[in-house]
Amino acid sequence: MKTLKTKLSLVVVAIIGIITMSFALANNESKEEKVEKKAATTWHYTSNSTTAGAFANAANWQQGAGPSCGSTGNKPCEITVDAENEIELEAYLDGMSNPEVLAINPTSKRN
Repeated sequence: MKTLKTKLSLVVVAIIGIITMSFALANNESKEEKVEKKAATTWHYTSNSTTAGAFANAANWQQGAGPSCGSTGNKPCEITVDAENEIELEAYLDGMSNPEVLAINPTSKRN
């Protein structure tokens, strides 16, 4: 009789575990579906300003590749970030110093 109760208890515990895991997996899959993947967007710096905070000002950037980028200079040329519009770019760059913005793509600079 004890053996039967023990086996029955194990079966019940296994069923509860299987049901719990199925809910956990279903919930995890639905979370993954809700996550939007943003496409990386290239922006080029259009201003001549090098004043503090100028590189983090989204109004100084336009989408697309920049002309004549090089690896030297004191201004950024292009950055590629997860920001599809100017509002998202502003949020991305918020609080960054000029050196931090330059570090996003240190090989793309201009004079």
